[in-house]
Amino acid sequence: MAKIIKLKRRKVNPGVVRTAAYARVSKESERSTHSLAAQVSYYSNLIQSNPEWEYAGVYIDSYITGSKTSGRDGFNKLIAECDAGNIDLVLVKSISRFARNTVDLLNTVRHLKEIGVAVVFEKEHINTLSADGEFLLTVLASFAQEEITSMSNNIKWSLQKKFREGLPAQQYKVFGYDWQDDRMIINEDEAVIVRRIFSDFLAGQSVTEIRNTFEKEYTDLKFSRNRISNVLKNEVYIGRLIMQKTYSASPITKKEKRNNGEMPMYVVEDHHEPIIDAAVFEAAQTEYKRRAEFGAVWNKYINTSPLTGKLKCGCCGSNYIKDVYYKSNGSKERIWVCKRTTHGHAAECKGRRIPDKTVKAKFIEVYGAECDEAKIAELVSKIVVSGENLIEYHFKDGTVAAAEWELTGNKDRWTDEERSQRSRYVKEHPINTGRMNCFTSKIQCGVCGENFRRHRIRSTGAYGWGCASGKRVCGLRWVREGELKRVIKEALELSEFDEELYKERIKRIVVLSNNELTLYFKDGTEKTVPWNSRKSNAVK
Repeated sequence: MAKIIKLKRRKVNPGVVRTAAYARVSKESERSTHSLAAQVSYYSNLIQSNPEWEYAGVYIDSYITGSKTSGRDGFNKLIAECDAGNIDLVLVKSISRFARNTVDLLNTVRHLKEIGVAVVFEKEHINTLSADGEFLLTVLASFAQEEITSMSNNIKWSLQKKFREGLPAQQYKVFGYDWQDDRMIINEDEAVIVRRIFSDFLAGQSVTEIRNTFEKEYTDLKFSRNRISNVLKNEVYIGRLIMQKTYSASPITKKEKRNNGEMPMYVVEDHHEPIIDAAVFEAAQTEYKRRAEFGAVWNKYINTSPLTGKLKCGCCGSNYIKDVYYKSNGSKERIWVCKRTTHGHAAECKGRRIPDKTVKAKFIEVYGAECDEAKIAELVSKIVVSGENLIEYHFKDGTVAAAEWELTGNKDRWTDEERSQRSRYVKEHPINTGRMNCFTSKIQCGVCGENFRRHRIRSTGAYGWGCASGKRVCGLRWVREGELKRVIKEALELSEFDEELYKERIKRIVVLSNNELTLYFKDGTEKTVPWNSRKSNAVK
Protein backbone atom coordinates (compact mmCIF):
# COMPACT_ATOMS: atom_id res chain seq x y z
CA MET A 1 0.00 0.00 0.00
CA ALA A 2 1.35 3.39 -0.96
CA LYS A 3 2.45 5.59 1.89
CA ILE A 4 1.00 9.13 1.84
CA ILE A 5 2.69 11.90 3.78
CA LYS A 6 0.97 15.28 4.18
CA LEU A 7 3.39 18.16 4.04
CA LYS A 8 2.69 21.31 6.03
CA ARG A 9 1.74 24.34 3.97
CA ARG A 10 4.70 26.62 3.50
CA LYS A 11 4.00 30.27 4.20
CA VAL A 12 5.04 32.33 1.22
CA ASN A 13 6.27 35.83 1.99
CA PRO A 14 5.09 38.01 -0.88
CA GLY A 15 7.47 40.77 0.17
CA VAL A 16 6.88 44.11 1.79
CA VAL A 17 4.16 46.24 0.19
CA ARG A 18 5.30 49.81 -0.46
CA THR A 19 2.35 51.80 0.86
CA ALA A 20 1.50 55.49 0.52
CA ALA A 21 -1.53 57.59 1.41
CA TYR A 22 -3.23 60.60 -0.12
CA ALA A 23 -4.96 63.35 1.86
CA ARG A 24 -6.73 66.48 0.64
CA VAL A 25 -8.76 69.30 2.09
CA SER A 26 -10.66 71.78 -0.04
CA LYS A 27 -10.87 75.49 0.54
CA GLU A 28 -14.50 75.01 1.54
CA SER A 29 -13.60 72.69 4.43
CA GLU A 30 -14.00 73.94 7.99
CA ARG A 31 -11.03 73.59 10.33
CA SER A 32 -9.15 72.35 7.27
CA THR A 33 -5.64 72.77 8.70
CA HIS A 34 -6.50 70.59 11.69
CA SER A 35 -8.22 68.05 9.43
CA LEU A 36 -5.18 67.76 7.15
CA ALA A 37 -2.73 67.35 10.04
CA ALA A 38 -4.96 64.67 11.54
CA GLN A 39 -5.06 62.72 8.26
CA VAL A 40 -1.28 62.87 7.83
CA SER A 41 -0.68 61.74 11.41
CA TYR A 42 -3.25 58.93 11.13
CA TYR A 43 -1.85 57.46 7.91
CA SER A 44 1.77 57.81 8.97
CA ASN A 45 1.08 55.81 12.15
CA LEU A 46 -1.14 53.29 10.35
CA ILE A 47 1.39 52.44 7.64
CA GLN A 48 4.46 52.36 9.88
CA SER A 49 2.74 50.14 12.47
CA ASN A 50 2.01 47.42 9.89
CA PRO A 51 5.04 45.07 9.50
CA GLU A 52 3.93 44.03 6.01
CA TRP A 53 3.95 47.60 4.76
CA GLU A 54 6.86 49.83 3.87
CA TYR A 55 6.20 53.54 4.40
CA ALA A 56 6.24 55.36 1.03
CA GLY A 57 4.98 58.74 2.23
CA VAL A 58 1.77 60.70 2.63
CA TYR A 59 0.96 63.01 -0.28
CA ILE A 60 -1.20 66.04 0.46
CA ASP A 61 -3.05 68.86 -1.26
CA SER A 62 -4.38 71.69 0.86
CA TYR A 63 -7.07 74.18 -0.14
CA ILE A 64 -7.41 72.48 -3.55
CA THR A 65 -10.67 71.38 -5.17
CA GLY A 66 -11.08 67.72 -6.12
CA SER A 67 -13.15 68.42 -9.24
CA LYS A 68 -10.06 68.22 -11.48
CA THR A 69 -6.53 66.81 -11.32
CA SER A 70 -4.66 69.83 -12.72
CA GLY A 71 -3.07 72.02 -10.06
CA ARG A 72 -3.00 69.22 -7.47
CA ASP A 73 0.76 68.92 -6.98
CA GLY A 74 0.55 66.26 -4.26
CA PHE A 75 -1.84 64.10 -6.30
CA ASN A 76 0.24 64.35 -9.48
CA LYS A 77 3.44 63.57 -7.59
CA LEU A 78 1.77 60.48 -6.11
CA ILE A 79 0.78 59.23 -9.60
CA ALA A 80 4.31 59.91 -10.89
CA GLU A 81 5.79 57.80 -8.08
CA CYS A 82 3.34 55.00 -8.93
CA ASP A 83 4.37 55.20 -12.59
CA ALA A 84 8.01 55.00 -11.54
CA GLY A 85 7.30 51.73 -9.71
CA ASN A 86 7.93 53.09 -6.20
CA ILE A 87 4.44 52.46 -4.77
CA ASP A 88 2.29 49.30 -4.62
CA LEU A 89 -0.66 50.44 -2.50
CA VAL A 90 -2.41 53.79 -1.98
CA LEU A 91 -4.68 54.47 1.00
CA VAL A 92 -7.37 57.17 0.75
CA LYS A 93 -9.96 58.22 3.33
CA SER A 94 -12.83 58.36 0.82
CA ILE A 95 -13.63 58.64 -2.88
CA SER A 96 -14.41 62.34 -2.58
CA ARG A 97 -10.91 63.00 -1.19
CA PHE A 98 -9.32 61.31 -4.23
CA ALA A 99 -11.47 62.95 -6.94
CA ARG A 100 -15.00 64.31 -7.32
CA ASN A 101 -14.94 64.07 -11.10
CA THR A 102 -16.12 60.59 -12.14
CA VAL A 103 -14.17 60.57 -15.41
CA ASP A 104 -10.87 61.64 -13.79
CA LEU A 105 -11.39 59.17 -10.95
CA LEU A 106 -12.01 56.15 -13.15
CA ASN A 107 -9.24 57.04 -15.61
CA THR A 108 -6.72 57.37 -12.78
CA VAL A 109 -7.83 54.20 -10.98
CA ARG A 110 -7.77 52.17 -14.21
CA HIS A 111 -4.32 53.46 -15.06
CA LEU A 112 -3.02 52.48 -11.61
CA LYS A 113 -4.73 49.11 -11.95
CA GLU A 114 -2.93 48.48 -15.25
CA ILE A 115 0.47 48.98 -13.62
CA GLY A 116 -0.48 46.85 -10.59
CA VAL A 117 -1.08 49.60 -8.01
CA ALA A 118 -4.10 49.12 -5.73
CA VAL A 119 -6.13 51.98 -4.26
CA VAL A 120 -8.07 51.34 -1.05
CA PHE A 121 -10.90 53.72 -0.09
CA GLU A 122 -11.42 53.20 3.63
CA LYS A 123 -14.82 54.81 4.08
CA GLU A 124 -16.43 52.86 1.22
CA HIS A 125 -14.42 49.64 1.88
CA ILE A 126 -13.32 49.39 -1.77
CA ASN A 127 -10.12 47.83 -3.08
CA THR A 128 -9.71 48.69 -6.78
CA LEU A 129 -7.94 45.40 -7.52
CA SER A 130 -10.89 43.35 -6.26
CA ALA A 131 -13.40 41.81 -8.68
CA ASP A 132 -16.27 44.16 -7.85
CA GLY A 133 -14.10 47.17 -7.00
CA GLU A 134 -14.63 49.13 -10.21
CA PHE A 135 -18.38 48.59 -10.28
CA LEU A 136 -18.81 49.95 -6.76
CA LEU A 137 -16.39 52.75 -7.56
CA THR A 138 -18.39 53.86 -10.59
CA VAL A 139 -21.62 54.03 -8.61
CA LEU A 140 -20.15 55.82 -5.61
CA ALA A 141 -18.07 58.21 -7.74
CA SER A 142 -21.26 59.36 -9.45
CA PHE A 143 -22.63 60.29 -6.04
CA ALA A 144 -19.40 62.18 -5.26
CA GLN A 145 -19.69 64.18 -8.51
CA GLU A 146 -23.37 64.87 -7.83
CA GLU A 147 -22.38 66.20 -4.42
CA ILE A 148 -20.08 68.83 -5.92
CA THR A 149 -22.81 69.80 -8.40
CA SER A 150 -25.23 70.23 -5.50
CA MET A 151 -22.68 72.34 -3.60
CA SER A 152 -22.15 74.50 -6.70
CA ASN A 153 -25.90 75.04 -7.08
CA ASN A 154 -26.16 76.07 -3.43
CA ILE A 155 -23.35 78.61 -3.89
CA LYS A 156 -25.00 79.97 -7.04
CA TRP A 157 -28.30 80.33 -5.17
CA SER A 158 -26.65 82.31 -2.38
CA LEU A 159 -24.91 84.56 -4.92
CA GLN A 160 -28.18 85.15 -6.79
CA LYS A 161 -29.79 86.14 -3.48
CA LYS A 162 -27.03 88.71 -2.85
CA PHE A 163 -27.34 90.06 -6.40
CA ARG A 164 -31.11 90.56 -5.98
CA GLU A 165 -30.37 92.56 -2.86
CA GLY A 166 -27.87 94.72 -4.81
CA LEU A 167 -24.82 93.27 -3.07
CA PRO A 168 -21.71 92.22 -5.05
CA ALA A 169 -20.36 88.69 -4.65
CA GLN A 170 -17.07 90.00 -3.30
CA GLN A 171 -15.12 93.19 -2.73
CA TYR A 172 -13.12 93.00 -5.94
CA LYS A 173 -10.38 95.55 -6.60
CA VAL A 174 -11.28 98.38 -8.98
CA PHE A 175 -8.64 100.93 -10.01
CA GLY A 176 -9.78 104.30 -8.67
CA TYR A 177 -11.69 102.93 -5.67
CA ASP A 178 -11.03 101.49 -2.22
CA TRP A 179 -13.40 99.47 -0.04
CA GLN A 180 -14.39 100.74 3.38
CA ASP A 181 -16.61 98.19 5.09
CA ASP A 182 -19.26 97.51 2.39
CA ARG A 183 -18.86 100.80 0.51
CA MET A 184 -16.73 101.79 -2.47
CA ILE A 185 -14.83 105.00 -1.72
CA ILE A 186 -12.96 107.05 -4.34
CA ASN A 187 -9.16 106.82 -4.17
CA GLU A 188 -8.28 110.35 -5.27
CA ASP A 189 -4.71 109.52 -6.35
CA GLU A 190 -5.97 106.86 -8.74
CA ALA A 191 -9.10 108.80 -9.73
CA VAL A 192 -6.90 111.56 -11.20
CA ILE A 193 -5.43 108.98 -13.60
CA VAL A 194 -8.88 107.63 -14.53
CA ARG A 195 -10.15 111.12 -15.39
CA ARG A 196 -7.04 111.79 -17.44
CA ILE A 197 -7.50 108.56 -19.44
CA PHE A 198 -10.98 109.70 -20.49
CA SER A 199 -9.94 113.28 -21.28
CA ASP A 200 -6.86 112.25 -23.30
CA PHE A 201 -8.89 109.69 -25.23
CA LEU A 202 -11.63 112.19 -26.11
CA ALA A 203 -8.93 114.72 -27.05
CA GLY A 204 -7.87 112.38 -29.86
CA GLN A 205 -5.09 110.30 -28.35
CA SER A 206 -5.02 106.58 -29.06
CA VAL A 207 -4.84 103.94 -26.34
CA THR A 208 -1.24 103.28 -27.38
CA GLU A 209 -0.30 106.96 -27.02
CA ILE A 210 -1.90 107.13 -23.57
CA ARG A 211 -0.03 104.01 -22.49
CA ASN A 212 3.32 105.34 -23.74
CA THR A 213 2.80 108.63 -21.90
CA PHE A 214 1.79 106.94 -18.64
CA GLU A 215 4.74 104.55 -18.74
CA LYS A 216 7.08 107.54 -18.68
CA GLU A 217 5.20 109.53 -16.02
CA TYR A 218 4.00 106.78 -13.66
CA THR A 219 7.00 104.50 -13.24
CA ASP A 220 5.50 102.84 -10.15
CA LEU A 221 2.36 101.72 -12.00
CA LYS A 222 2.00 99.22 -14.84
CA PHE A 223 -0.20 100.26 -17.75
CA SER A 224 -1.08 98.10 -20.73
CA ARG A 225 -3.34 98.75 -23.72
CA ASN A 226 -5.89 96.27 -22.35
CA ARG A 227 -5.90 97.91 -18.93
CA ILE A 228 -6.55 101.37 -20.39
CA SER A 229 -9.25 99.99 -22.72
CA ASN A 230 -10.96 98.30 -19.77
CA VAL A 231 -11.01 101.61 -17.87
CA LEU A 232 -12.62 103.36 -20.84
CA LYS A 233 -15.36 100.70 -21.13
CA ASN A 234 -16.06 100.12 -17.41
CA GLU A 235 -19.39 101.62 -16.31
CA VAL A 236 -18.30 101.38 -12.65
CA TYR A 237 -16.77 104.87 -13.06
CA ILE A 238 -20.24 106.47 -13.43
CA GLY A 239 -21.49 104.84 -10.21
CA ARG A 240 -23.16 101.89 -11.92
CA LEU A 241 -22.47 98.33 -10.80
CA ILE A 242 -23.32 95.41 -13.10
CA MET A 243 -23.17 92.03 -11.38
CA GLN A 244 -22.75 88.56 -12.91
CA LYS A 245 -20.94 89.67 -16.07
CA THR A 246 -19.36 86.22 -16.04
CA TYR A 247 -20.48 82.87 -14.73
CA SER A 248 -19.10 79.36 -14.16
CA ALA A 249 -20.51 77.06 -16.85
CA SER A 250 -19.56 73.83 -15.08
CA PRO A 251 -18.78 72.98 -11.44
CA ILE A 252 -16.22 70.48 -12.73
CA THR A 253 -14.11 72.67 -15.03
CA LYS A 254 -14.91 75.91 -13.12
CA LYS A 255 -14.12 77.83 -16.31
CA GLU A 256 -15.50 81.37 -16.33
CA LYS A 257 -17.54 82.42 -19.38
CA ARG A 258 -18.75 85.86 -20.41
CA ASN A 259 -22.46 86.22 -19.69
CA ASN A 260 -24.17 86.93 -23.02
CA GLY A 261 -27.67 86.39 -21.68
CA GLU A 262 -27.32 82.81 -20.48
CA MET A 263 -27.68 84.01 -16.87
CA PRO A 264 -29.51 87.05 -15.43
CA MET A 265 -27.46 90.18 -14.82
CA TYR A 266 -28.20 92.75 -12.13
CA VAL A 267 -27.64 96.50 -12.56
CA VAL A 268 -27.39 98.75 -9.52
CA GLU A 269 -27.58 102.45 -10.37
CA ASP A 270 -25.98 105.01 -8.02
CA HIS A 271 -24.25 102.22 -6.13
CA HIS A 272 -21.30 104.47 -5.28
CA GLU A 273 -19.93 107.94 -5.99
CA PRO A 274 -18.93 108.33 -9.66
CA ILE A 275 -15.52 109.44 -10.89
CA ILE A 276 -16.64 110.22 -14.46
CA ASP A 277 -19.72 112.15 -15.54
CA ALA A 278 -22.25 110.00 -17.42
CA ALA A 279 -22.12 112.29 -20.49
CA VAL A 280 -18.32 111.96 -20.68
CA PHE A 281 -18.58 108.17 -20.39
CA GLU A 282 -21.16 107.95 -23.20
CA ALA A 283 -19.02 110.21 -25.41
CA ALA A 284 -16.06 107.86 -24.85
CA GLN A 285 -18.18 104.82 -25.84
CA THR A 286 -19.33 106.57 -29.03
CA GLU A 287 -15.74 107.52 -29.91
CA TYR A 288 -14.55 103.97 -29.20
CA LYS A 289 -17.14 102.52 -31.61
CA ARG A 290 -16.30 105.15 -34.25
CA ARG A 291 -12.62 104.24 -34.19
CA ALA A 292 -13.46 100.52 -34.26
CA GLU A 293 -15.45 101.03 -37.46
CA PHE A 294 -12.43 102.65 -39.12
CA GLY A 295 -10.30 99.75 -37.91
CA ALA A 296 -6.56 99.74 -38.46
CA VAL A 297 -6.74 102.71 -40.85
CA TRP A 298 -7.36 105.05 -37.91
CA ASN A 299 -4.39 103.75 -35.88
CA LYS A 300 -1.22 105.48 -37.03
CA TYR A 301 0.89 102.88 -35.20
CA ILE A 302 -0.22 100.16 -37.61
CA ASN A 303 1.40 99.88 -41.02
CA THR A 304 -1.57 100.10 -43.39
CA SER A 305 -2.15 100.14 -47.12
CA PRO A 306 -5.06 101.28 -49.32
CA LEU A 307 -6.47 97.74 -49.09
CA THR A 308 -6.45 97.66 -45.28
CA GLY A 309 -9.99 96.92 -44.07
CA LYS A 310 -11.07 95.76 -47.52
CA LEU A 311 -10.11 92.08 -47.28
CA LYS A 312 -12.60 89.90 -45.39
CA CYS A 313 -12.43 86.26 -44.30
CA GLY A 314 -15.08 84.11 -45.92
CA CYS A 315 -14.82 81.65 -43.03
CA CYS A 316 -15.43 83.84 -39.96
CA GLY A 317 -16.10 87.32 -41.39
CA SER A 318 -13.09 88.96 -39.70
CA ASN A 319 -10.77 91.41 -41.43
CA TYR A 320 -7.57 90.27 -43.07
CA ILE A 321 -4.42 92.04 -41.90
CA LYS A 322 -1.15 92.51 -43.70
CA ASP A 323 1.81 90.50 -42.49
CA VAL A 324 5.24 89.33 -43.56
CA TYR A 325 6.06 85.71 -44.40
CA TYR A 326 9.72 84.79 -44.04
CA LYS A 327 10.79 82.08 -46.47
CA SER A 328 13.30 79.35 -45.74
CA ASN A 329 15.93 81.01 -47.95
CA GLY A 330 15.80 84.20 -45.85
CA SER A 331 13.67 86.24 -48.24
CA LYS A 332 10.30 87.66 -47.21
CA GLU A 333 6.92 88.07 -48.85
CA ARG A 334 3.95 90.34 -48.09
CA ILE A 335 0.83 88.31 -47.26
CA TRP A 336 -2.70 88.81 -45.91
CA VAL A 337 -3.96 86.66 -43.00
CA CYS A 338 -7.23 86.51 -41.11
CA LYS A 339 -6.68 88.36 -37.84
CA ARG A 340 -8.66 85.70 -35.99
CA THR A 341 -6.01 83.10 -36.84
CA THR A 342 -3.33 85.37 -35.36
CA HIS A 343 -5.09 85.92 -32.01
CA GLY A 344 -5.27 82.38 -30.65
CA HIS A 345 -8.39 81.30 -32.56
CA ALA A 346 -6.77 79.28 -35.34
CA ALA A 347 -8.88 76.24 -34.43
CA GLU A 348 -12.09 78.23 -34.94
CA CYS A 349 -11.18 79.78 -38.32
CA LYS A 350 -9.73 78.01 -41.33
CA GLY A 351 -9.19 81.15 -43.39
CA ARG A 352 -6.13 80.76 -45.61
CA ARG A 353 -3.31 83.25 -45.92
CA ILE A 354 -3.01 84.79 -49.38
CA PRO A 355 0.02 86.57 -50.88
CA ASP A 356 -0.38 90.29 -51.52
CA LYS A 357 0.81 89.84 -55.10
CA THR A 358 -1.95 87.25 -55.69
CA VAL A 359 -4.66 89.69 -54.51
CA LYS A 360 -3.45 92.28 -57.02
CA ALA A 361 -2.80 89.82 -59.87
CA LYS A 362 -6.24 88.23 -59.62
CA PHE A 363 -7.93 91.64 -59.57
CA ILE A 364 -6.16 92.61 -62.79
CA GLU A 365 -7.29 89.25 -64.21
CA VAL A 366 -10.99 89.86 -63.48
CA TYR A 367 -10.93 93.63 -64.15
CA GLY A 368 -8.97 93.36 -67.37
CA ALA A 369 -6.66 96.33 -66.83
CA GLU A 370 -3.52 97.25 -64.89
CA CYS A 371 -4.29 98.71 -61.43
CA ASP A 372 -2.33 99.71 -58.36
CA GLU A 373 -3.48 99.30 -54.74
CA ALA A 374 -5.08 102.75 -54.61
CA LYS A 375 -7.12 102.09 -57.75
CA ILE A 376 -8.29 98.70 -56.45
CA ALA A 377 -9.37 100.28 -53.15
CA GLU A 378 -11.28 102.95 -55.08
CA LEU A 379 -13.19 100.38 -57.16
CA VAL A 380 -14.09 97.69 -54.59
CA SER A 381 -16.15 97.80 -51.40
CA LYS A 382 -14.65 94.56 -50.11
CA ILE A 383 -12.59 91.53 -51.13
CA VAL A 384 -13.67 88.16 -49.69
CA VAL A 385 -11.21 85.26 -49.48
CA SER A 386 -13.54 82.23 -49.52
CA GLY A 387 -13.08 78.48 -49.41
CA GLU A 388 -9.82 76.81 -50.30
CA ASN A 389 -8.90 78.79 -53.42
CA LEU A 390 -11.57 81.38 -54.23
CA ILE A 391 -11.32 85.18 -54.02
CA GLU A 392 -14.30 87.45 -54.64
CA TYR A 393 -14.10 91.14 -55.60
CA HIS A 394 -17.23 93.07 -54.61
CA PHE A 395 -17.31 96.25 -56.70
CA LYS A 396 -18.98 99.43 -55.50
CA ASP A 397 -21.40 99.29 -58.44
CA GLY A 398 -22.91 96.10 -56.97
CA THR A 399 -21.22 93.56 -59.25
CA VAL A 400 -19.12 90.64 -57.98
CA ALA A 401 -16.24 88.97 -59.81
CA ALA A 402 -14.58 85.78 -58.57
CA ALA A 403 -11.29 84.11 -59.43
CA GLU A 404 -9.55 80.91 -58.41
CA TRP A 405 -6.06 81.05 -56.96
CA GLU A 406 -3.48 78.60 -55.65
CA LEU A 407 -1.13 78.91 -52.69
CA THR A 408 2.02 77.74 -54.44
CA GLY A 409 4.47 78.35 -51.61
CA ASN A 410 7.95 77.70 -52.95
CA LYS A 411 6.86 75.71 -55.99
CA ASP A 412 7.09 78.68 -58.35
CA ARG A 413 10.49 79.79 -57.02
CA TRP A 414 12.66 76.74 -56.34
CA THR A 415 14.56 74.81 -58.97
CA ASP A 416 14.95 71.02 -58.81
CA GLU A 417 18.52 71.45 -57.58
CA GLU A 418 17.40 73.80 -54.77
CA ARG A 419 14.77 71.28 -53.68
CA SER A 420 17.38 68.51 -53.58
CA GLN A 421 19.71 70.67 -51.52
CA ARG A 422 16.90 71.51 -49.09
CA SER A 423 15.95 67.83 -48.78
CA ARG A 424 19.53 66.86 -47.96
CA TYR A 425 19.79 69.65 -45.39
CA VAL A 426 16.58 68.57 -43.61
CA LYS A 427 17.79 64.97 -43.40
CA GLU A 428 21.15 66.04 -41.99
CA HIS A 429 19.67 68.63 -39.58
CA PRO A 430 16.42 67.15 -38.22
CA ILE A 431 14.34 69.17 -35.77
CA ASN A 432 14.62 67.56 -32.34
CA THR A 433 11.13 67.20 -30.84
CA GLY A 434 12.32 65.25 -27.79
CA ARG A 435 11.53 61.93 -29.49
CA MET A 436 14.73 61.82 -31.54
CA ASN A 437 18.11 60.31 -30.79
CA CYS A 438 20.77 58.19 -32.52
CA PHE A 439 18.15 55.63 -33.64
CA THR A 440 15.93 58.17 -35.41
CA SER A 441 15.33 57.19 -39.09
CA LYS A 442 17.65 54.20 -38.61
CA ILE A 443 15.04 51.55 -37.67
CA GLN A 444 12.80 50.15 -40.41
CA CYS A 445 9.86 47.77 -40.33
CA GLY A 446 10.57 44.56 -42.26
CA VAL A 447 6.84 43.94 -42.80
CA CYS A 448 5.46 47.23 -44.20
CA GLY A 449 8.65 49.23 -44.81
CA GLU A 450 7.74 52.19 -42.56
CA ASN A 451 10.23 53.75 -40.16
CA PHE A 452 9.99 53.15 -36.43
CA ARG A 453 9.20 56.13 -34.16
CA ARG A 454 10.22 56.81 -30.59
CA HIS A 455 7.63 57.09 -27.81
CA ARG A 456 7.69 57.13 -24.03
CA ILE A 457 5.96 54.13 -22.43
CA ARG A 458 3.64 55.69 -19.84
CA SER A 459 3.51 52.71 -17.50
CA THR A 460 7.29 52.41 -17.08
CA GLY A 461 8.70 55.77 -18.15
CA ALA A 462 11.04 53.95 -20.54
CA TYR A 463 11.38 54.71 -24.25
CA GLY A 464 10.41 52.31 -27.00
CA TRP A 465 10.39 52.20 -30.80
CA GLY A 466 7.29 51.18 -32.76
CA CYS A 467 6.33 51.01 -36.42
CA ALA A 468 4.71 54.21 -37.72
CA SER A 469 1.95 52.11 -39.32
CA GLY A 470 0.93 50.72 -35.95
CA LYS A 471 0.78 47.24 -34.48
CA ARG A 472 -2.58 46.49 -36.11
CA VAL A 473 -1.07 46.90 -39.59
CA CYS A 474 2.20 44.98 -39.37
CA GLY A 475 1.75 43.04 -36.10
CA LEU A 476 5.15 44.04 -34.70
CA ARG A 477 5.54 44.92 -31.04
CA TRP A 478 7.53 47.84 -29.74
CA VAL A 479 11.28 47.40 -29.35
CA ARG A 480 12.32 48.67 -25.93
CA GLU A 481 15.24 51.06 -26.26
CA GLY A 482 17.09 49.20 -23.53
CA GLU A 483 16.68 45.94 -25.44
CA LEU A 484 17.85 47.62 -28.65
CA LYS A 485 21.02 48.83 -26.94
CA ARG A 486 21.62 45.36 -25.49
CA VAL A 487 21.37 43.70 -28.90
CA ILE A 488 23.77 46.20 -30.49
CA LYS A 489 26.19 45.92 -27.57
CA GLU A 490 26.39 42.14 -27.97
CA ALA A 491 26.58 42.31 -31.78
CA LEU A 492 29.56 44.70 -31.55
CA GLU A 493 31.07 42.64 -28.70
CA LEU A 494 31.17 45.57 -26.29
CA SER A 495 30.97 45.62 -22.50
CA GLU A 496 28.46 48.50 -22.69
CA PHE A 497 26.55 50.37 -25.39
CA ASP A 498 28.71 52.97 -27.16
CA GLU A 499 26.66 55.48 -29.20
CA GLU A 500 29.60 56.81 -31.21
CA LEU A 501 30.79 53.34 -32.16
CA TYR A 502 27.22 52.37 -33.10
CA LYS A 503 26.89 55.39 -35.43
CA GLU A 504 30.30 54.66 -36.91
CA ARG A 505 29.61 51.00 -37.77
CA ILE A 506 25.85 50.42 -38.21
CA LYS A 507 23.94 51.90 -41.16
CA ARG A 508 20.39 50.75 -40.40
CA ILE A 509 18.27 48.25 -38.45
CA VAL A 510 15.38 46.23 -39.90
CA VAL A 511 12.91 44.59 -37.49
CA LEU A 512 11.85 41.33 -39.17
CA SER A 513 9.52 39.90 -36.54
CA ASN A 514 8.76 39.95 -32.84
CA ASN A 515 11.93 37.97 -32.13
CA GLU A 516 14.42 38.81 -34.91
CA LEU A 517 16.03 41.91 -36.40
CA THR A 518 18.83 42.50 -38.90
CA LEU A 519 21.74 44.89 -38.40
CA TYR A 520 23.14 46.32 -41.66
CA PHE A 521 26.76 47.46 -41.25
CA LYS A 522 28.42 50.26 -43.18
CA ASP A 523 31.05 47.84 -44.51
CA GLY A 524 28.32 46.02 -46.47
CA THR A 525 27.85 43.06 -44.13
CA GLU A 526 24.67 42.23 -42.23
CA LYS A 527 23.78 40.22 -39.16
CA THR A 528 20.40 38.80 -38.08
CA VAL A 529 20.10 38.50 -34.31
CA PRO A 530 17.31 37.63 -31.84
CA TRP A 531 15.64 40.25 -29.62
CA ASN A 532 13.37 39.84 -26.64
CA SER A 533 9.98 41.58 -26.58
CA ARG A 534 9.23 40.82 -22.92
CA LYS A 535 8.55 43.86 -20.72
CA SER A 536 11.01 42.66 -18.10
CA ASN A 537 13.83 43.77 -20.37
CA ALA A 538 12.75 47.40 -20.45
CA VAL A 539 15.66 49.71 -19.68
CA LYS A 540 15.27 53.49 -19.43
